[in-house]
Amino acid sequence: MTTRGWRGGIELTTAVVIVAALTSCASMSSVQMMHGQPATDLGAVKIGTSLADVERLVGAPVRTWTTAEGVEYRLYRYDGGVAPDPAAAFLVPIDVLTLGLPTLLNRVIPETAEERARRLRTLAVSYDREGKVLCFFVDVGDFSVLPADGKASPRP
Repeated sequence: MTTRGWRGGIELTTAVVIVAALTSCASMSSVQMMHGQPATDLGAVKIGTSLADVERLVGAPVRTWTTAEGVEYRLYRYDGGVAPDPAAAFLVPIDVLTLGLPTLLNRVIPETAEERARRLRTLAVSYDREGKVLCFFVDVGDFSVLPADGKASPRP
């Protein structure tokens, strides 16, 4: 009887440790979802910054072209971070404690890559002939019209 009780005690302890570990992981995931994750800081991109410094910050360009005026544009995609999601953060521990039933039955917590993926944002940067930033444009679309001289037009 003492052996059986001792073995049952180990099984119970193992189960408690597993549940505690899962709950701890769920809590960490909840905190990350609640606060989101920051985007790449573009504070270092300023007029006059070198092309090498910009690419060190945001990586290689996805597209490059030169205007008739000799201004080189480079289009970059950079990490736009993860938006906070308090509703999903609240539901993660519930999902763990119920062994995933809400997700399986109703798909309460979205888990697809598209829904949880980092947002990619775009940055177009114009460079002069020496490779220095003339101007930069955040969140440009594929069909955005950018100035041929590489400089932002003054706003009225």
